[in-house]
Amino acid sequence: MRIKLNKNILILVTVILLSVSLVAAVYVFMSADKTITNGQSASFTCTIDPMLGSTSYDIRLIGNGINKLLKSGTGSSSVFNVPITVTPANYNNQAGDYIVQCHAKETSCDPCCCDEDTQTANLKVKPAPYCGDGSVGTGETCELPNTNNNNYCSQSASQCSGTKLGTRDAFGNCNNVCGCT
Repeated sequence: MRIKLNKNILILVTVILLSVSLVAAVYVFMSADKTITNGQSASFTCTIDPMLGSTSYDIRLIGNGINKLLKSGTGSSSVFNVPITVTPANYNNQAGDYIVQCHAKETSCDPCCCDEDTQTANLKVKPAPYCGDGSVGTGETCELPNTNNNNYCSQSASQCSGTKLGTRDAFGNCNNVCGCT
């Protein structure tokens, strides 16, 4: 059986196929949200799929008055990963909530039809433990007077109690002459 095709139908099918093959897109995927303690670093991965052609990208840290470019570059026509490490210097050693943003845009496309995509991951930076924060942290034997989380020192006395014996320092901690009893 022979199928007779109309010339207009062939042209239409050809145009549709060419249009579909020239449709460009870029997709961005970010790694999971992270929570760290102030002073620590956090690693993220931005995966970029340019589909066709090349892509430019930039990765930024945004939040607490910071809008900092962490990394930028270009990538090829295949999927690629961009690892990024956010360091304490990037977030100015400030606890708070931040966004790590990965933005990619096609660079080898018709200017009328360039695609771009942006994805984000949340970064929560918790304050580092310190004397007087209300919790006995690593390396601390007691907290300031009149706090509720004081494992080794009484709440209002000048002497340490419990398993430590000695005099408090000016911050309310057992000083270096405290010893185990």
